[in-house]
Amino acid sequence: MYRVGVLAAAAVLSVSGTTCQCGIFSYTAPNGDGSDRGYCPLVTAEGAATNPNTTTPHDVHPLPMMQRPADTWVNMNGWWDFQPAGGSGSAVPPPPANFSHKIVVPYPPEACLSGFWITGMGMENIPGGLDSWNFRLWYRKTFDKPAAAIAGKTVLLHFGAVDWQATVFVNGKQFPTHTGGYDAFTLDITSVLKPMGNEVMVFTYDPSDWGTQPFGKQRVSAVRSPSGDTYSPTSGIWQTVWLEIVPNAYVTGFDVVVNTHSVEYTVDTSSGGKIVIQVYDGSNVVATATGQSGVPMRIAVPNPKLWSPDSPFLYNVTITYGVDVIQSYFGLRSFTLGKDGNVTRPLLNGNPIYLHGWLDQSFWPDGLYTPPTDASIKFDIQAVKDYGFNLIRLHQKVNMERWYYFADLLGVIVFQDAVQKYGSPHGNASDYGYYKSDFTAMVNGKKNHPCIVQWTIFNEGDMKDIFDKLPEMVEYASQLDPTRLLDGDSGGPANNEHLGDVNDVHNYPNPKPNPATDTQYAMYGEWGGFGVFLTGHEWWPNQCSSYSTFSNNSDFISAYLTQITALAGFQSQTSASVFTQITDVERECDGFYTYDRVNKFSDSEVAQMKSANEKLISGLQ
Repeated sequence: MYRVGVLAAAAVLSVSGTTCQCGIFSYTAPNGDGSDRGYCPLVTAEGAATNPNTTTPHDVHPLPMMQRPADTWVNMNGWWDFQPAGGSGSAVPPPPANFSHKIVVPYPPEACLSGFWITGMGMENIPGGLDSWNFRLWYRKTFDKPAAAIAGKTVLLHFGAVDWQATVFVNGKQFPTHTGGYDAFTLDITSVLKPMGNEVMVFTYDPSDWGTQPFGKQRVSAVRSPSGDTYSPTSGIWQTVWLEIVPNAYVTGFDVVVNTHSVEYTVDTSSGGKIVIQVYDGSNVVATATGQSGVPMRIAVPNPKLWSPDSPFLYNVTITYGVDVIQSYFGLRSFTLGKDGNVTRPLLNGNPIYLHGWLDQSFWPDGLYTPPTDASIKFDIQAVKDYGFNLIRLHQKVNMERWYYFADLLGVIVFQDAVQKYGSPHGNASDYGYYKSDFTAMVNGKKNHPCIVQWTIFNEGDMKDIFDKLPEMVEYASQLDPTRLLDGDSGGPANNEHLGDVNDVHNYPNPKPNPATDTQYAMYGEWGGFGVFLTGHEWWPNQCSSYSTFSNNSDFISAYLTQITALAGFQSQTSASVFTQITDVERECDGFYTYDRVNKFSDSEVAQMKSANEKLISGLQ
């Protein structure tokens, strides 16, 4: 039985000496230890409706931009065997003789949707101890060779993301370790497969905030002691795992470069050869090109329809390489730095634009880094439009592909942060090599999306021990992706070097004048932090905090509208503003939505703020 969404007012749990009266999320794992192990303070509506005993989690194609026919992929999400490894360090230990637990992939073990959520109670009994049980983990799953994996086919094993290092074994064969918690990796497992009873095992190592690698807003101790602007960690597998059956000669990837009248594809393949690309407007073919693998193919698009927040038009694409056929899409647009009179501004499709939106941490109370469902992703993106915004600054995290797909589809512009090592809480310095490797993987992995128009290299003082690398990183990023703008340091001291394209300041709670320069447009990378708290929708009851707290919606809205008026007054110099934030996150309760995605405002209140936001955006149109 899988029992979800039971709000038990009488359930009182003691966590680290604090009494917490919250909801209970329970399950019984198939063939597992049978214990209820699913305490969860908050559950989203989508999360409460999930049931891994009857429905595979995230059972949608993971790559909307590189999609083969439906019978060519197999979702590996769902119940896996699971065992914390104990010990220390990144060296791969021998696999456990027995796996004592079950876990629902792709949810991390710290998340209640994983079916393995350990509260502050009993963690001392987990191998590794209270603050390191999740550093070293083992996963195991058995599967049969897919029916489509016939002669002449290659079988690929894909991991959307694993935090932080992952070593994979298939039928005893060890594959090279992948390092990086936010990017996908793929293994060719064809040669080791047998018809039935294949076994995949994964060992993961993730020191979280005890390491020197970028880990964003994660903090190990937040599991038992949440507070401030760092949150519960995500360890191990946190995005979809899947098999894909492809021809032996297949497309391995492609790069897309667009402007306002053409698109350029560079298609990489396993064996080289002829590529055919067809561009569609609906069901009509509007352009066709033929070229060679690895060679850029520039395709003019007649009567181009441009992508923008007001009209997020996407062209469909078919890429054919022999018998390998891929469905994809692109959006035509440009995003450049230019002048509006004498003021430096961002130009979308050659026109000045004011960008106004939310800071998005992309955490969920029941999935942490992993959204509960595909609908959960779309909900957050649609919320931006519902409030009249046109921008998300994705903060200290790189999301799964389908998040960017919905931003492309719905027309939300994205400023993408490079994930930081958030300070040095344990005295461990930032590793520049790990940071640069993650930055490279982020850009190469996400740069085909029209929604992303700007990369953020550093945030505040989070990695100040490598700020001397900012000139090198600006140069490196501009070569890696010359088609997007660069924010050198959002709201931090390195912003004073005025490298990159943005003069980005953080003002809490209220924005202050911030001038553009001759080479940089002006932006409020963070402001606001206004909080109004909704009883019954708090991570820990009566433990919410915010930069500026209001006792009722009316006062919140009045303060918000006052600052929108102030932003309009600063608009002669500034071109972007980012309000903190879209949702509450654990005990930081400064969202328009609660952590479990309940709107704090009525329809009429939403309409009032939406109107003000749209008016602000229209000030430059």
